[in-house]
Order: sequence, then C-alpha cells, then structure tokens
Amino acid sequence: MAAYKKNSWSLSKIACIGTLLILPVQGVYTTIHTQAALAQQQTSQLSQQQLQQLAKSITVKILSGEKGGSGILIRKKGPLFTVITSKHVLEKNKSAFIHTSDGKKHQAELVKGINFDNKDLVLLNFRSSDNYKVAQLGNSSTIKQGDKVFAAGFPFEANASESRQFVFRLGRISLLLKSPLQGGYQIGYTNEVEKGMSGGPIISSQGKVIGINGIHAQPLWGNPYAYEDGTQPSDALQEKMRNSSWGVPIQTVAKLAPQFVSGEIVASDPKNTSTNKSRLQQLSSQIDNIAKEITVLINWGSGNGSGAIVAQQGNTYHVLTAQHVVRGNRTLTITTADGKQHSVNPSQIKILPGVDLALVQFTNSEKYQVANLANYSLDINDRVAFVSGWPVPKAKTQKLSRQFSTGFLLGWNRGTNRAMDDRSFSQGYGLVYTNFTALGMSGGPVLDTEGRLIGIHTAAEAFKKGQPSPIQQKSPRNPQLELGYSLGIPIRTFLAKIEQEKINLNLKPVANSLPKQLTAAEQDEIVQASLNLKPPQSNADQIEWLNYGNELWRSRRYKEAQSAFERSTKIKPDFYHGWYSHGMALMRQEKYPEAIKSFKLANKYNPESDRALRQLGDAYWYSGEYPEALQTFKQTIQLRPDDFILHNWLADAFNQLGRHPEALQAGNQSIQLNPNLAESYIRRSRTRSNLGDYSEAIKDLNKALKLQPDLAIAYVQRALVRYWQKDYQEALNDTKTAIRLQPNFVDAYWVSGLVHAQMNNREGFIKDFNKALQIQPDNAVIYAQRGYAHYLLGDTAKGIADYNDAIRLNSKLAYEFYTQRGDIRWIQKDYNGAVADYTQALSFRSSHVPAYIGRGKAYAKLGKRQQSLQDFNKALSLQPKNSLIYSSRGYSRLLLKDYQAGVEDYNKAIGLTPQLAYLFYNNRGNAQYEQENYKGAIADYTKAISLKPKDAVFYWNRGDVYLTQKQYQQAIADFTAAIRLNPDYASAYNKRGIALEHGKDYKGAIADYTKAISLEPNQGVFYSNRGGVYLTQKQYQQAIDDFTAAIRLNQENASAYSIRAIARDMQEDYKGAIADHTEAIGIKPKEARYYNRRGNTYLKNKEYRKAIADYTTAISLDVDDGDAYGLRSLAYAGLGDKQKAIQDLQKASQIFQKKGNMDNYKLVQSMLSKLQQ
Repeated sequence: MAAYKKNSWSLSKIACIGTLLILPVQGVYTTIHTQAALAQQQTSQLSQQQLQQLAKSITVKILSGEKGGSGILIRKKGPLFTVITSKHVLEKNKSAFIHTSDGKKHQAELVKGINFDNKDLVLLNFRSSDNYKVAQLGNSSTIKQGDKVFAAGFPFEANASESRQFVFRLGRISLLLKSPLQGGYQIGYTNEVEKGMSGGPIISSQGKVIGINGIHAQPLWGNPYAYEDGTQPSDALQEKMRNSSWGVPIQTVAKLAPQFVSGEIVASDPKNTSTNKSRLQQLSSQIDNIAKEITVLINWGSGNGSGAIVAQQGNTYHVLTAQHVVRGNRTLTITTADGKQHSVNPSQIKILPGVDLALVQFTNSEKYQVANLANYSLDINDRVAFVSGWPVPKAKTQKLSRQFSTGFLLGWNRGTNRAMDDRSFSQGYGLVYTNFTALGMSGGPVLDTEGRLIGIHTAAEAFKKGQPSPIQQKSPRNPQLELGYSLGIPIRTFLAKIEQEKINLNLKPVANSLPKQLTAAEQDEIVQASLNLKPPQSNADQIEWLNYGNELWRSRRYKEAQSAFERSTKIKPDFYHGWYSHGMALMRQEKYPEAIKSFKLANKYNPESDRALRQLGDAYWYSGEYPEALQTFKQTIQLRPDDFILHNWLADAFNQLGRHPEALQAGNQSIQLNPNLAESYIRRSRTRSNLGDYSEAIKDLNKALKLQPDLAIAYVQRALVRYWQKDYQEALNDTKTAIRLQPNFVDAYWVSGLVHAQMNNREGFIKDFNKALQIQPDNAVIYAQRGYAHYLLGDTAKGIADYNDAIRLNSKLAYEFYTQRGDIRWIQKDYNGAVADYTQALSFRSSHVPAYIGRGKAYAKLGKRQQSLQDFNKALSLQPKNSLIYSSRGYSRLLLKDYQAGVEDYNKAIGLTPQLAYLFYNNRGNAQYEQENYKGAIADYTKAISLKPKDAVFYWNRGDVYLTQKQYQQAIADFTAAIRLNPDYASAYNKRGIALEHGKDYKGAIADYTKAISLEPNQGVFYSNRGGVYLTQKQYQQAIDDFTAAIRLNQENASAYSIRAIARDMQEDYKGAIADHTEAIGIKPKEARYYNRRGNTYLKNKEYRKAIADYTTAISLDVDDGDAYGLRSLAYAGLGDKQKAIQDLQKASQIFQKKGNMDNYKLVQSMLSKLQQ
C-alpha cells in the first residue's frame, strides 16, 4: 500500500498569518578449554576507521617475480625492518620487493637461520631511514568463535596493469583448531580474503595482529584441509572449513622465531598444546568410565544384550533395557561392572507397553553407580553422543568385551529426514545416531557429553534376510547388511511410561538442560579419534565392502564411503543395496544429479523396494526439481501408504509448487498416521501460514508444544507466525522462551532481531543478530536475514552488503539470496536492480520460479510487456498449477493496463486455490490502489473482508483507500474494525489518528497517536504525527519534544528536523529553527521545500537576502514551485525591490492558474494589485 501523506503548507497560510504552519509529512560453549578467558586483553576496542588506518600503516605489498602478496611490519631495529608474510607469496630464486604505505619500494632480504618447520611463513628484512609503524602483536588465545576480526592486504586486480589497492575487511572467527592444518593454519574466519592478501594481517578489535592471512575460502583446486600429522577432518567438517578463510596464528611465529616477537606474546597457545588436545580425549575417557559403571551385561542361554542401571531402592537395583532383550519367559543373568553375576527371574521383569523398553531388577548389597538422567529436547544441530554395550563375540573363541562407541546424535528434524523410513521410529524409537553398534548392544545406555543418560540403544538400520529394517541388536548373530544409522529410545519416553504405569522408582533428579556446546572442530576430533576403520581384504565380497562403506558413511567420510560402495557394485553390478548406499553417499556430498542416477539404478534392480524410490524423490527435491519429486513421492506412497514421513515430504513438494491446499491434505494424512509427533504439526503450521491461516497455524504449534513443551523450534515458529500477525510482543516472548530452552539456538536470535527491526528497535536488532553471528559466524542465512532487517530499518546499503556476504558464504543458496535481494530492490522501486538480481538467481538455478515471478513483476514496472509475460509463461511451464504465478501475472497485467487479462488471471488463481481467494482479492485490491482505481480497490478489499472477516489487515487496507479519498468517517470505521480484531495494531491507531486529525478531532487524534506510541515506541512516524497535531494546536513545546523523539530514532529524518524548526520558529527560537532547517537540507539537499521553509524563517526575521537565496535555490530545484515565487516576492518587497516582487508574483500567478489552484491564484492577484497601486 502506498503511504498516505498529508497536505503540505500553502502560500495562502504565509500570506494570511505571516508565518509558516506545516503539518506532518510522513506515512510510514562455553568450550572445554576455558583458559582463553584468563588471557583476555584489557585494551579498549578501536573504531573501525582507526583500525583501518592502523592496518594500512603496518601492511606492506610484496612482489616476487610473477608472484606476490602482502606482509606485516613486526619489528624495527635501527634502520632494519622485519616483515612476516606467507612463504607461498615468494617465487623461488627470485628477488622480493616490499612496498610500504608511503609508496616507497624496498629491496627485501630473506631472513636466514629460521626453521619454520613446513609452516607457510617466511621473514623478510629491508632497510630504511623512515620511521614506519610496527604492528602490535596479540595472542589468538584471547579470541573465541564469533569474535569480530579484520583482514587486510593488497589483492591482485583483474587487470594486471592496474595497481593493487589496499583493502580492509570485517568478519568473524568461525573456527579455531587445536591441531594445525598443514602449513600451520589454525584460525578460520569469515572475512573475504582474495589472492594477493596472503601474508597480510588478521587484526583483533583491540588493534593487535593475531594471525597471518594464507588461504582464501572455497579454493578452486587442491585440498588444503589436512592436519599436520597426515590425518584429515571428516568430509562434513572439511565442507565447513571451505567456507572460511584461514590464517596462521602469531603464536606460531613466537614459538619458532621468538627473537622477532615481543615478550608479551605467549609462545605456546594453551589451545594448541598436546596437553590441551588430550582434554578432548580425557572427556571421552571420563564418559567411558561412567558408562563402564552403569552398563550391565544381560545373558541368557543363547545370547546376550545390555542394560543401564537407572535406580536404586535399598539393595534393589533397576536396570533399563530394550524389551526385545528380555522378552520371553526365561531366567536372565545380569553381570555388573565388578564382574559379579546376579540372577533374574521373569517376575523381576516389567515390560513397558507400546515401546521397546523394559525394567529388570536385581538385588545385591554391593554399591553400584546409578545413571544420571537428562531429559531435554534435541538440539537443532548434531551433537556428540556415546553408546555403551556388550556386543556378541564374532567368534566362539572370542571373549565378551564391552564396546564404547562415539558418534553424532542427529539434531531435531534431521532424524526423521535422514532415517531410512518411518519404521525407524516404531516402538518408541526417536534417537538417530552415527555411533557404531553391534548385535548384543541393545538395551545399552546412550550418553551425552556430560555423561548423562539420554536414551537406550535398541536397533540399527540394516537389512537381514527375511527381516526388514530396523534390526534389533540382540543375539543370535546373523549376517546383515549395514545401510543406515543406529536407533534408540529417548529417556523422555521412559519417564512418560513409568508415570503412565504409575511405577515409582527412586530416580536421581532428572536434568533438563542441554550439555555444554562443543565446537564443530572439537566434536569432529572426538569422533574421529575414536575410529579405527580397517578396509576389507582384497578378496572381500560385496557385502563386506558395503558394510565398510557404511562405517565410513557414518564417520562422515563420504568420499571414501562412495569409493567403498563403488567397489561393492563393481563386484556385483546389480547390487541394489550397493547402489542405494552409493546414492546416500552422494547425497551427503550434495551431489544430487549423481545421486539421482544411483537411486534409479537401485530402483531398477529392486523395483519392489520403496527405499531407493523415496531417496530418489528426496534427491529431486534438493535439486529443485519439485514436479519430479512430487511424482516420485506419490509413487513411493503407493508402496508405503502408512509412512507418515513420506506424506510430510509430499507436503513439502506441494508447498514448493505453490499447491498449498494439497500440501495441507498431505500434512493432515501424516498426522492421522502418527498423531503424536510434534514435528508434523510444526510442518503443517508452515503450510497453514502459506495459506495465510495464521490462527490455525498457531493452533498447530500449540499442539506441538502440548506434545513436547520444551521444543524450542516450535516457539520460534510460533514467533514467526505472530510476527506475520503483527503481534510483535508475543513474538518476542516466544523467542525468549526458545532461548531459555536452547541458549545457542541461532534461529531464535535472528527471529527476535527481525521483530526488533520491524519495531524500529535498533538496539535490540543489533544485540540479537550479533549474538546469532557469535554462535554461528559462518551461517549465511543469518546474514541474509540481517540484510532484510537492515532494509526494514532503512539501511539499504548495509542490507545489500549482508546479502553479498550471504552469497559469498554459501554459494549453493545464492539463487535464494539473489531472489530475496531482488525482492527488496523491487520494494524500493529499483526495478533495474531487481531485474539484475533475479537474473543472477536464475543463473544459479534456472528452474527457480520465484525469480521468474519477481523478474516478471519488475519488467512490468519498467513497462516491458514482452519480457514480463515471457517470465510468467516460463514460470507456468515449470509449475502450471501454482496460483501465485497467475496472481502475480494478473498484478503485472493490471500495471500494464491490460485490465481484462489481469482480472482473468486473478480469477484463474482463485479457481486453482479457492482457499486463498481472500488473499487474491486483497492483492488485486493493492494493484487497483496502486493504479489509483480506488473504486475497484475498495470493491476488492470488501470482497476479501466478506471471505475472511476476522483479518484486521483487510480493514486497514480498505481504510487506507478511504483515507486517500478523504472519506474520513469510512476510514475511521475500518481502522476501528481493525483495532477491534487486533487491539495491539499500532499502525491502525496511527492511521485512525490521521483520519481523526483531518476531521479536526485533535483530541482523538492525539489519543490514537499516543496509543500507537505505547504499542510501538520505536516508530518515529508516530511521534512525528502527534507532533504535527500539537503544532496545529499551538502546543509548540510538546511538538518539539515529539519531533526530537522522532529524530532520536532516526537521525536521518529530514522532515522531523524541518517541522521541529517550524515549532521553534513559532517560539521565536530562530537560531534553533535555522539550525534544524540546515540539518534537513544537509540530509536532503535536493528537496525544494526545505529551502522554502528556511527561507520563511529568514523572511520572518527580516533577513531578506538569505531568504531570497533559499527561495532561489528552491526554484532551481522546482521551476514550477509557485509558492517559492510568491514567497520570494515578499522578500524582494522587504528590500524595496518592487519590480522583482511584481515579476515573481506574476510568475506565481501563471503557475497557480496553470495548476488550477484558484485560491492561491486569487491571493496572488490581490497582492499584485496592492503592489501595483
């Protein structure tokens, strides 16, 4: 909707009252190593400008043959200066030259006798009589993930003939490694580093150099991500590493060349010593010791299982295990950690109904350790977990030995998305993890990084002849094909069951807090250190290669897994399981087209199996091939109609195709199949939100929270819905609850930041987004969301910069980020810029329909009919049943004056999705309003209201049209209806205040503006509007206070300065008025009205020449400004220049007559008559 603007001042008011009266003119882990905290620098932070100047003074340009880079001045000893740089910037056997900040060129000499031990470092000397600044060096142990840092250097230009220019770039620490990568790299950071910046400084906010640039993000060749000891991170961690630039810490220089570094730098960083490295190993050892004490061996005649001691009542101990371990009327033997055996008869076994859990009790006077239980919602991100149990020996001669396995517990939603199928969630299974488990480990404990029991291990995704996945991991032992993850039952299910069955156990107090967060590198190091994978023998069969590949796959070494699966299919080309697993390895590498080929082969060799088919659909979905994904999910559902996960995936495909009613049906079916899964209600709430049915979306989220009250994601999703409902305070309440439940949940912070931006609360916005980026500094989505928030706050340049960072950090989502940026440019009426962004989006994904829609609308705004229709036709060829495309084309056709075709498109949209008819009528109303067809707009908004009479927005929209048409009573009625439906609708109070003001109900207007301010105290427009009424009522001090508040919220608000000047003028504070007028002109120097207004103050103060100068400037900016000519005539008259006064009045008369402004025309004629007498 276009913003409503009040009428500006007129010449008649000047002439009649001798001064200017102007009405408002505005619408609108803690980690394991805590030693870092002990070394915090006390130096105060410098401003970014000071840091840039500092960086420029200490950074040098280096040239060496055909190579080059940057360097850092680190020591001055008399005329001898020493520079540290990256070894790879120097060309072998070539001279090196150093260019200092003053432009001088110096011959460099290599410092000999320093052994940097394969680190990518070298020292250079040069001599000079100049006094160059030397860098202050800092210790990277004083920084932590998320801290701001700056990178500087001299990147190479695209044109080799151009001089390399100094650059200085902001970013954040993304990874800090204990084990250095080859070359000594340990600091990962998000700053954009280009070729030529190697050797340049990484600078902390205190102005200290903490590292040396060396590797830029997303290298085009080679793999620099290998540790110095020859081992490699997991593929998943390597992928994360690729998004960061990498530097060598200054401590490495201090350790290997201490004579060149000041004594304040500690030569050994605590985070990088072998002592510290062992802390992670100590963590695993500590958890293993806990597991050893609480894990029991459960034996029967033909096999064994495992269990965990969970309670003690006197001499009676209770063991929690899997039901299938103890099922059957048989006598069991429990062996505890001390090796003692305890007999259990069937009466001491309690089966928990409906889930694969059972309680077994034994009695002994010995003291055994009891597990500490933890019951919390899964984190959104994967976390390290441990599983303990007693696997069945692989040979009869082999002794029983407890196994302790480390792996990743998949985060919330990732379990259902990555599990083999819905059967992985039968019998109460709800935990999915990568830990290696084996037959006999069923019933063993699943522990978190604080050693707390969070689940019971029960099964694994695998195939065994005659038995579908999941395979319960009890003996007897049979050959099986490992194809997926391990599965367990969450401790919350056990707690619910014993409450339901009224079983009283003397449990220890149950914790509900998440364990302390480990960094991605720490988690990877713990898991990788636990692995000891041995490839099969050369004569191994396809099953051995398959199972080995699955071990690699679980270890997140996807490329090696892919090779292992290829070995299995080479041995047996029609090996269904091999091709299926091959596709899964490709999926984790995001090689979706290749994965599609593998799943098709798997389906070819076993067309009756649903598993390859479902993963084929998933690969299509991630490739953006939504029609193919839709059809494949439908095919799979025919094979597995009771798979609730498939129906949720089907809903996702429908939503991506704009077919939201069908998505709702699919979501309903999923919930009918499994009504106790909170995730499905959250998914359905998103579909309802797509349909604009926010009240039902809230109900779904409430149901999800009833099922799982500690589910942070549900609170965040509800906050988003409330944000869309403009219920900002409740949205903030929800994000606060989510943060209390999961303090490192970044989505909660950026959603909160978005709400604060919408409320114009810059302090809250900055705090929330800074926190989100401190937690996940390389998360591109956060930058994109901040970019949008910057737009809401009017900081377009910062918003564009954030989208640029998002694209740089995650090019795989570039098509989305360019589209979003295009949308912002479109809203800002930068249609050519929008077209450019949408075109860029399509260059990354040519099937991205939203980009075609956006570009089509932008072309329409530019009047390019053919290009607009071509884009909409392309979109319809990709998604022919997407009503949004028709609605958007209808809008565009209305813009292009093709009214009949536009109406037909809207009708087609309504026919395809009648549930959204209200939305399409509203959208068409917006288009009519934009085209100034106010009657048509009112008719469409009225139809939208009849279809959805409880939507306050539709009343607001219609009321705005009435306001534009000066039908104030109708406007007041509509805004009142909007307020009745949403009593916290600040914008409705504001608009009603405008209507009341026009109806001269100034008391009512002030009351409404005051209410709007109380609801959203950071909206400057509300203060400006109330200030305007106070000005009208001659309550000048109140007016000044309100405009001061508006300026405090937005110091670039030229209008507020200008109108405050008027109020000050009325109080005869001419100095203050002139100062305010001048501020307004400084902000918007091409706005004629601000010169006119300052001229008025000069005129009133009889400073005629200054007044004439301002009016003349106003006329040069707007030659048809009749008021400026009329006002200038008064100034000329004040100087006694009657002739020029008459000439200006004659010109003003012509302008007013031409414009049909007869009141001012008559006024000017009267003034002429008096002058000419």
